[in-house]
Amino acid sequence: MREPVKWEKKYLKKILLGGIILAAAGIGLAVAAGRSRETVQECWWEIPVVAHAGGGIDGKVNSNSLEAMNQTAENGYHMVEVDFALTSDGKLVLSHGWDEDSADTLEIPEGTPDLETFLATKIHRKYTPMTAEDLIEWMKKHKAIYIVTDTKCKDPEEMKHEFELLAELCAYDPGLLERFVVQIYDVESYDAVMSVYEFPNVMYATYQSACKEVSYWQQVAKDCTARNIQMVSVPRDYVSTRKHPVTLYMEILKDAGLRVCVHPVNSITDMERMLDAGADSIMSDFLYEDDLQYLQE
Repeated sequence: MREPVKWEKKYLKKILLGGIILAAAGIGLAVAAGRSRETVQECWWEIPVVAHAGGGIDGKVNSNSLEAMNQTAENGYHMVEVDFALTSDGKLVLSHGWDEDSADTLEIPEGTPDLETFLATKIHRKYTPMTAEDLIEWMKKHKAIYIVTDTKCKDPEEMKHEFELLAELCAYDPGLLERFVVQIYDVESYDAVMSVYEFPNVMYATYQSACKEVSYWQQVAKDCTARNIQMVSVPRDYVSTRKHPVTLYMEILKDAGLRVCVHPVNSITDMERMLDAGADSIMSDFLYEDDLQYLQE
């Protein structure tokens, strides 16, 4: 819970003294409520459901499209993961990448397109592609939503370059940059991103390097605690399986005091299993925060 600001403390004191009438108190509460709807939740790691790749739309995933993003906002998400990639002419855009599967989603020939080709090609022949600049404008209109980044690159220098472009598009405005939850993939990528801007919100993504070696998870926990990284994103099979409701890897992360976001989770049954295993949040294409009500009834 946030500390009351100066004017709130003043009026609270008067209420205690009996100097404020009920109507004035009602107005003060209305103003506070209006402000909370317009600003992001302070503890982003407590948001239970993250929309994956802009959110699923019409049964389709990984679109990172404008229509998917708008639907995600309408459906009440407070955190959205998006994928970044560079076009052949060096422009930062929202895309799941340029491999064969992504090319099928974009309906373009395999290979890296230039910006003009990317923008001229409808995703799934239907949806509007977005640049990073488009995303910044979208964030200005949807001020209560965090953006989780997934850059899809393994080279720290390339990742650094992408975040330099992102920071420049944000004009290094903390109000925008600190609404990003940056996914890093190892210590080197963490250092690269932090050399651009000291992002306060960081998630360690393990999907690029996760393995069954206990030492790997112990090192992840050590690296996160040493750098005050708040959360680790983990593929669901490393969190819970039917044979092992809670894996040893999960216990290592939780014992280190880390929060865990599991992906992908697209059924109520899977959501329940992951939460029972100790997951703090899930990343999903189609589940909403409202779906938690089925597990709470």
